[in-house]
Amino acid sequence: MTLLSQISERLRAGAPLILVEDPDEALARAAAVQAAGQFLPIREISPLDPDILDSFDRPGTVITGDFLRIYGENPQAVRILREIALPGEGEPRRCILLESPGVRVPDALRSDLEIIRPALPSVVELREELDAFATSQKLFIPGEDEELYALASAVAGLPRHEAARLFARCWVSLRALDATWLRREKAQRVSERLSGALTFQAPGECAIGGLGNLRGWLEGRRNAFGSAKAREYGLPEPKGVLLLGIPGTGKSLTARIVAREWGLPLLRLDAGRLFGSLVGQSESQTREALEAAESCAPCVLWIDEVEKGLSGGKGNSTDGGTSQRVFGAILTWLQEKTAPVFVLATANRVADLPPELLRKGRFDEIFFVDLPTASERLAILAVHLRKRGRNPESYDLQALAKASESFGGAELEQAVIDGLFKSFSESRELETNDVLEAIRRTVPLAVTMVEDVKALREWAKGRAVPAGSPEVPATIPSGICRAPLLS
Repeated sequence: MTLLSQISERLRAGAPLILVEDPDEALARAAAVQAAGQFLPIREISPLDPDILDSFDRPGTVITGDFLRIYGENPQAVRILREIALPGEGEPRRCILLESPGVRVPDALRSDLEIIRPALPSVVELREELDAFATSQKLFIPGEDEELYALASAVAGLPRHEAARLFARCWVSLRALDATWLRREKAQRVSERLSGALTFQAPGECAIGGLGNLRGWLEGRRNAFGSAKAREYGLPEPKGVLLLGIPGTGKSLTARIVAREWGLPLLRLDAGRLFGSLVGQSESQTREALEAAESCAPCVLWIDEVEKGLSGGKGNSTDGGTSQRVFGAILTWLQEKTAPVFVLATANRVADLPPELLRKGRFDEIFFVDLPTASERLAILAVHLRKRGRNPESYDLQALAKASESFGGAELEQAVIDGLFKSFSESRELETNDVLEAIRRTVPLAVTMVEDVKALREWAKGRAVPAGSPEVPATIPSGICRAPLLS
């Protein structure tokens, strides 16, 4: 149903107060004027007009924008709107048609206000917008229909006017239209609206050593993600994975790797920042964040340390049930989403995770990321040496891998960095012994948290798929237990 028909339907039904939440104000205003003109006299009034409240007394339809944003906390304005919603017998018909996207509706008006949230344009409509852009600029955009629809799909989730501006920016920047550029800029634009709860992340140049099982699993689903051919073949859209494991073993880095290798925008959801102080704000921000993620599809949604934001879902919170409602909304979305949003969630503390999150159907698979084996440590060291301009073949990686038993990937990276600081301070090139000394000075997390790491490994047996290769994992020397991973 078009915006015009939705407004007309409400006016025919006699709705006295209508709110159109369309970010394209020009389109909303044109539809409102056309629809209202069929029924009552129209008056378009600026919300900045000092006489706007007095103008509501006259018969007809008043069309204005941002009224609730400006007057929503004004008791007199809210009371006047309620009087219009409850006219006395014999009073002339009046209607107030408001335009304002993303505005908070006062509680006193919730039962009286008809809210219209227009659907975002389809890919077909965005393809029309692409054609209109090309015509207006006298451009010839090369490519088959499938390629042109891919460009339109890259801006799906944006209003038409924003999509048109993004096409123009892309052309100015690249002198061409590129789907990867459009998806990245769309994700950036959407994340800016959500006050830090959902942020666009640049994957950057990154590499990972080890995690062979996980990487093979991901590679097997790469071509099926967001693919119409895969859906026709009978395959469902890949949902995502939950990575459980020891801190510093590459779980978060995997999200960046997936986004970069799949050529998708990466969005990071900070579940802790979904919670607001106002009644209903947390639930509203959760809905907006999930809708925004879907509007960026196809994309990768990274939920880092998911247990920190959703631990209240276990029912032990004291916030009046807000945590459980937010958790329930995310669970439902994970189960039922159909948009190509690949969710990659990471967690360090299994005991803090609500059991519902671990149930099959939320994620395609649950992987356990253990400490790297000797061969994986060798690969990780090679990655970090190469990243810093060194040839791994110039170093005794076997000796380094053997000395770094019980080290995670983050600790191996830091050992290489510490070695570089030492060699740089002595004005010479990095040597194997520099990294060896850094390794010997380091007490790895697996030593200080030995009991918890062992408990985490025991939990993972039979419950999660090993992310690494089948080689025998590194043993952990005895040590002192600090902050628990498991409780």
